Amino acid sequence: MFRYFLVLFILVSLFTSLYGCEKSNDLAVDEKISIQDMYVDSPVLRISGKEYTEKDIYDFNKLTINEMDETSYSNAEVLKFLVDKFVEYNLLLNEANRLEIVFFDTKLDRSLNSLRTAKGAYDLKIGTDSYYTDNIDVIKDINNMSKIETLINKITEDNVTVTENEILAYYNSNKDQFISPNKVRVSHIYSDDLVKIEKAYVELGRGFAFSEVAERFSDSPDAVDGGDIGFIEQDSNVSDIFDAVFKLKVGKYSKVLKSETSGYHIFYVSEFKTGGRQRLAAVKPSIIEVIKQIKKQDRLEVYIDELYEKADVEVITNFNLDNYSKYIKSRKN
Repeated sequence: MFRYFLVLFILVSLFTSLYGCEKSNDLAVDEKISIQDMYVDSPVLRISGKEYTEKDIYDFNKLTINEMDETSYSNAEVLKFLVDKFVEYNLLLNEANRLEIVFFDTKLDRSLNSLRTAKGAYDLKIGTDSYYTDNIDVIKDINNMSKIETLINKITEDNVTVTENEILAYYNSNKDQFISPNKVRVSHIYSDDLVKIEKAYVELGRGFAFSEVAERFSDSPDAVDGGDIGFIEQDSNVSDIFDAVFKLKVGKYSKVLKSETSGYHIFYVSEFKTGGRQRLAAVKPSIIEVIKQIKKQDRLEVYIDELYEKADVEVITNFNLDNYSKYIKSRKN
């Protein structure tokens, strides 16, 4: 279930950024440059006979453009990247439509149906912080993205195999990925109260079990588990205070240590695991998934290249992001 809500959230956020602007009170009528004036209406790109304007490309890439530094607006490589994204999206959507791919998922469809209601449309505008979001456009675009996702899965999922030689070659070529650090299993007693933590230390000295003292004195939520934190890795940069932990022997506890950020700790090490290169058998499943993802990406790139070859993609006139840059600067004044 989580996957569907995550996909819906990402897509709604994406297409809100494509079709939505800022809040209505930000779009004052006396702005130096209005969003309507910033675009060139004449077509700049033609894909399989259909023409697109600057506005189409800006709208599609708005989320990316808004995160860009202004110095990137005049970068030819950046512009090429944005146009390529736009072209690839439309090539894949055209192909999905040609193949009559219909995406349907009960849970996602139920979420989309809620957007079709008046309340759903209102919640969308409020939740995405935009009073210019058209819920019908959002639904249409989510459906389009879902069709493209279905097409991509169809292209990449069929008969992706990984051989033993490929697994071994990847393992030997990426040795650094499969080196595990030393690990220790740690418990602790924590408190902001120095007097309280010192009482706990005295109790440990009297021979009481660490877990029992942790339950009685620790103010950390894990006190109910005897202060058990679990395993931490050496050089994991969790906290400087853990440097002292790796100096402890199994079955020993530390002195009272002051944290740089807050409170006092007493640490106890119950188990030690020596690091080193992981055995192939242990990492084989993850290697298989990595190689599959690489093959899927390669297969998708080949497929898109084939779509490019079959399609008629023509740049009608050169354009740049200067208009958008002027608009951004106008908004900041």
